[in-house]
Amino acid sequence: MAQIDFDLARYIAHRKGRVLQRARDGAAYGFSREIRHRRNLIALRPVAFAIDATSRQWKGSAKRELIDKSTRASSQDHKRVFDIALEATRLLALEYCPPVYVSEASAPVGAWALGTEDDALVVIHPVWLDALSDSELLAVIGRTLAYVQNNLVPYTTALFYLEHDAFFFVRWIVTPAILALRGWAKRADITCDRAGLVCVRDPGIAIASVLRSSGSFTGPIDYEGLARNDVPHAGPIANLLHDQKHLRHRVEALHVFSKTHLYHQLIGSDRPEGMATDKADELVAEILEH
Repeated sequence: MAQIDFDLARYIAHRKGRVLQRARDGAAYGFSREIRHRRNLIALRPVAFAIDATSRQWKGSAKRELIDKSTRASSQDHKRVFDIALEATRLLALEYCPPVYVSEASAPVGAWALGTEDDALVVIHPVWLDALSDSELLAVIGRTLAYVQNNLVPYTTALFYLEHDAFFFVRWIVTPAILALRGWAKRADITCDRAGLVCVRDPGIAIASVLRSSGSFTGPIDYEGLARNDVPHAGPIANLLHDQKHLRHRVEALHVFSKTHLYHQLIGSDRPEGMATDKADELVAEILEH
């Protein structure tokens, strides 16, 4: 019988090396202002303490408690979610797909990438399984996997527990850490929305997934109209974008990225063309300021 050479220490060193590389490089589509903001963020003591606290809690009981209340997607359970997660992993060229769980109905609504740098998982609320089409769910799972690909999981995990389960934090860090992380999260949305677009290769579908999953919009959506930036001037979508400025910014930012040379490269366009990524980032930064 052939011998299988499995060196545990070498495997662990390899995984750590991949994590360090991801921390340095992230993904090519990453929003440069998010990367810059994140470098400054970790220097803030409340944020550093919050990340350290959630990391220790995750390794202690938080991960186990979350898993116990969720169902892992597999080829037998939640197969639709499982298959779409594998497809998103392939489209983003991730080295592996982290475990994907469907939470219980009483959990916070959303799609989350939670854990630590080398121990992350994805959690999706069951409401999205009925609310989203397959293509919209692909965009949502793709943007969630982007937190893993860009090494953002420790930050989004800290923010998740600060907002939903803050009992294990020292009281003085909660408010300043939440404010700082929420400011960062708006920039992280830009990076992760781009990943959703890369997965579905259609601005209209990517924008629809943002409207549904962030704006809780359940009505019919004109994908082609959204792809042309033909946003209705009246009606539910118009009201939603008027009331939620950051949601409007995310839609505008996706349109900008869809016009870049990098986007066309990532989707394998026969004739990649478009603006430079740094120019797109400058335009998006201006959008976020207004």
